[in-house]
Amino acid sequence: MVGDTLYLAGMLGLDNGQVPNTPEEEAVLYGAIQSHIRRGWYAHG
Repeated sequence: MVGDTLYLAGMLGLDNGQVPNTPEEEAVLYGAIQSHIRRGWYAHG
């Protein structure tokens, strides 16, 4: 999952592609990714 999160972060350009430093940051990033997925901005697979 972490690899997928970092991959998606890079794809979406979130936080300038920086790696989350804390679980809280990762949760925020993951939430943003899920938001993008729900909006259909990213099609997995």
